[in-house]
Amino acid sequence: MCTYTSSDVHQPNALKCSHFCAHQEDLNWKCYNHPIVCSEIRDDVKNEMEEFKQLIKADLEIIEHKSKVRYLLPLEATRCVSNSINNQDENEDFVNLLMDELILWGASPVGEVEDL
Repeated sequence: MCTYTSSDVHQPNALKCSHFCAHQEDLNWKCYNHPIVCSEIRDDVKNEMEEFKQLIKADLEIIEHKSKVRYLLPLEATRCVSNSINNQDENEDFVNLLMDELILWGASPVGEVEDL
């Protein structure tokens, strides 16, 4: 993944690495640590990760906009709201709401209400 080859790794680095070797007091200490991933590949992976985070963020915004379930803090939950995740009565409306939400989130709507 990097420019280092097996024929290069026996050569000490011109500068000691900051992870371990720079802290060595022995002036004759030689550093042979090489990065596993070169900066170009690391930057590509970082860019891919940022793109992926944006895709997830967009999906989560869509889900948040379409979702009818709202999580209430325990104090707020005392006001029994039908679309609160805290209200887990096994009534038909709640079960239907739960099924719709599971499908929206890409989760399986199969199982016991308590587990879902």
